[in-house]
Amino acid sequence: MKLISAWAVLSATLFAAGNAMAAPGSSTLRISVEGEARAEVAKLVRCHLVRNDNDFRAANDGADYPVKRLYQIGMAALPVLAESLHDSRATGIVQKFWARSAPRGESGQQTKVWHVNELARAMMEGIAQHKFDTELPSEMQPMQGYKGSLPDPWESCRRLFLAWYPANKDRTLEERQIADLSDGYFRNRLNAVEWLGRNRTQAARPAIVRYVERNLAARDDSMVETELAESAYALGQIGNRESLPVVRTVIERRMEQLKHHGVQTSMDLFSLFEAYEGRILLGDRTTALAELNDVYEKRSIQMNDYDWREYKRRLEKATLEPKGEALKRFY
Repeated sequence: MKLISAWAVLSATLFAAGNAMAAPGSSTLRISVEGEARAEVAKLVRCHLVRNDNDFRAANDGADYPVKRLYQIGMAALPVLAESLHDSRATGIVQKFWARSAPRGESGQQTKVWHVNELARAMMEGIAQHKFDTELPSEMQPMQGYKGSLPDPWESCRRLFLAWYPANKDRTLEERQIADLSDGYFRNRLNAVEWLGRNRTQAARPAIVRYVERNLAARDDSMVETELAESAYALGQIGNRESLPVVRTVIERRMEQLKHHGVQTSMDLFSLFEAYEGRILLGDRTTALAELNDVYEKRSIQMNDYDWREYKRRLEKATLEPKGEALKRFY
């Protein structure tokens, strides 16, 4: 099994826990707040903290703890944190965690000493609820055999932040999430549509519909199909029945693809049932279940025996739960 990096775990936790705050209106106050943020960043090297979990944001333990205060400062702290992206000094913040796999003869417990730039980036993304990252071109993917030099990740992060911040510093979190539906980075788009659905953001429905229409016009691609399924589910969560035709269109596209290509991975089934879940949440339960049952009875999609068992399990789950909320997240 793959080792989950401490960076990925902490970054995800800080991102999920982020509490964006509006920047102060007065320029004098802004300068004062940025000065306070700069003082808190300077403390990162001096503070000492050992955690057995990854929630550094909430940790305080009665100490003078800069991470917590930087989250409280919010959006006004971001430019200061961005200045620290090339500061590779070690902080006194240490994380102990258990790795899923470890070299033979070694303990599964690992220790990670966090550096200033690592924490700065994690806090930036947590406060902003936005990833300052981008997909590399396919020809530069290491998995594709590329062995050349890659862009400096810290400089790339800084440049993406500088391009993003002026337009977003005074927006609300909801406004930023709606804007992220058009972001160039897949993970930002996906995080946004999940957030907007989870928070049942009615104002986001037109933007999600446009987002779906753009993806429907795109070529077949696993990421596009994931975005379409998440969008259908989000529209179901928002609950406006005017979205039903769009959700049905997403399902028709997914069904057509599966009948043509068959089920290739478990994510194919996941995206199919996720889109149907959006339809169920919009009140079209009877027809949705009838279609899913028809596929099972006629075996109209090519898949192996294991996938058919998984299909049946998901279908039974959908049949038993009127709201279908537990249908999602079968990993």
